[in-house]
Amino acid sequence: MPSKKATPKSRTSSKRAPARRTSRAKKPTLHSRFTTWLNTISPSSILVVGFCVVSISIIHTLFVDISDWYWSLPQPEVEATDWFFEFGLTGVFALVTASIVMLWNIPKPGRIFMMWLFILAGMLHIMWNMFFFGLHLVEVSFVDGIALMALMLAIIMLAWRRSKPAALLLVPYFWWVMFILFFNGWILVHSL
Repeated sequence: MPSKKATPKSRTSSKRAPARRTSRAKKPTLHSRFTTWLNTISPSSILVVGFCVVSISIIHTLFVDISDWYWSLPQPEVEATDWFFEFGLTGVFALVTASIVMLWNIPKPGRIFMMWLFILAGMLHIMWNMFFFGLHLVEVSFVDGIALMALMLAIIMLAWRRSKPAALLLVPYFWWVMFILFFNGWILVHSL
């Protein structure tokens, strides 16, 4: 009886090797990523956040009274002009609004905590205007400005973990807070 030798089976006889990719997968374009992100935003979040930011900006203007008291204060050489207050601060608030909407629509834990931090920052902003322009308490407004600056730095650091673009949109407001703190400190030091 002839002996049967075991023949090695071909590796490709039963299964086919996966086809190799000839081209790399295309990276999504900036437009497609923006469109995808835009589709994740709920319209109600835009309305709620927009309403809150507009309310804070309107309330804060109620306490801004550029009276003779303000002009009697020692002024630094670098000061904000009227157009900067009108257009610059409006643009800064628009960027903050966009950042809040972005952070609100990221489904990660801690979203509500972030919103409370923004509300606290808005209240500190209103209180700075009330203390400085309304009650003429330069020392108290300076302490309020330090608290607002520290809070905004913490918000930016927390936002950076969630969304880098949202954190970067907050940087102009942080610089605005730095400016009012410098301005407030200058007046405090030179009016002693």
